[in-house]
Amino acid sequence: MKKVNKILVALDFSPYSRQVLGSAIEIAKKTCAEVVIVNVINSKDIDTVKSIFEKEQPGSFSMQKYMSDDLGRRSRLIQEMIVECGGNRDQIKTIFMEGVPYEQILKSIAEEKADLVVMGRKGKTNLARVLFGGCAEKLFRHSPVPVFSVR
Repeated sequence: MKKVNKILVALDFSPYSRQVLGSAIEIAKKTCAEVVIVNVINSKDIDTVKSIFEKEQPGSFSMQKYMSDDLGRRSRLIQEMIVECGGNRDQIKTIFMEGVPYEQILKSIAEEKADLVVMGRKGKTNLARVLFGGCAEKLFRHSPVPVFSVR
């Protein structure tokens, strides 16, 4: 196996996220690898929120304000998780993307030149799947690098 220099951690704020990040940080400490956290704002979630606002108060939805508030909340949660998991916030890069989660994670693997992906076996949707959630399953099939799944 190739040396692991960069670990991409896919976080979605599911109940498994702290475990996923903690595992990635431990692997990084042992391999002296960099850690890059990627968090994808699902475009379906944005469309749903926008639809709800438009039904309740037509014309009141500000995409810019929503995204700004959401990114601030996500950033705070990730920074708290990094500290809780024993990581150094100054040494861990965080990327926020918008779109279809598995597509954006695949894009991040290429852009960041990651050697390993660490993620949970299922996300926050908790839909019943036989082995893995939809995003995890697609990443296992299409990732150009090894994927480490945390249960």
